[in-house]
Amino acid sequence: MVNLDPKDFSILYELFVNSRQSSTKISKKTNINKSVVKYRIKKLEKNGIIDTYCIIPDIQKIGYQLYRFYITLQFSSPGKEKEIISFLLDKKNSWRMESSQGKFDIILTFLIKHHEELIDIYEEIMKKYSQYIKQISISQSIEIFGFKPQQIIVKKSNKKKHTNQLNKTNEDVLNPVNKKLLYLLNKNAKIPTLEIAKKLQVSIPTVISHMKNLEEMGAIKQYSLIINNEKIGFKRFILCFTFSDYKKIDSIIHYFSLNSHVEEIHKTIGNYHLEILLHTNTLEHFHAIMHDFRKKYADEIKDCDYFIINKLHMTPNQSDFFK
Repeated sequence: MVNLDPKDFSILYELFVNSRQSSTKISKKTNINKSVVKYRIKKLEKNGIIDTYCIIPDIQKIGYQLYRFYITLQFSSPGKEKEIISFLLDKKNSWRMESSQGKFDIILTFLIKHHEELIDIYEEIMKKYSQYIKQISISQSIEIFGFKPQQIIVKKSNKKKHTNQLNKTNEDVLNPVNKKLLYLLNKNAKIPTLEIAKKLQVSIPTVISHMKNLEEMGAIKQYSLIINNEKIGFKRFILCFTFSDYKKIDSIIHYFSLNSHVEEIHKTIGNYHLEILLHTNTLEHFHAIMHDFRKKYADEIKDCDYFIINKLHMTPNQSDFFK
């Protein structure tokens, strides 16, 4: 684990909120010298704490639906598991993959445009690896709530939590230039505007105009970054619930939205009603969160599963969704 001080956490927070901010702006917001900001960002990158700079898109706004495959393996050696992971990562629809500890071994997120693609993916996986798969559980996110987890990257901050609900429209509002722009920004959200203009063969004002339009239409929710939480001492969990009284789901979403360790809440169709992504620094703290929730909603919980994320695997084709 890499030890970070309050200045590092403040810089990480500002990059998480808007990774396209200049060092000058971050310096003014954090009261840290500009040269120190630049030096510390380079150090965070070198130490692998910052994995990559990316955008947080509205998945449905760019014409996709989000599905998760929860996979339990059987009779698989470490070598075979590595082979399966490599195969799944290389699927063109794969958005994010995590190795987990608990009921499921692999949690794979797909972005799908057409239902036929989902069927093709499922059948291809089963035809190739059915003897190594004990169970596949599939869920579809029908509503997604995203949060900025301040307590992760600003340990003692008085900044108020901002939340945003991702748009539910299925309309594809992206023209070819916008898609190319999203492709570049998702590969590196900090890419200079001049470099974008050269790659797209347009003027800088045109790039700025397109970026503003993407923000206004909601296709870009945030310019952010992926943090290697293990290196700063935080663990990632996925909580999955089904409820005996579905009418309470909005109340439960509100309850978890107030927890500063929650990153995302997904209302889903499938085995679960809600899937909640959160971070804590200890297993004990996670159990405390669960204990408080059970005290308040014990009668509403029909079933609950949780998974500890051991590793986030970067999907090599992620930016291809914007081509």
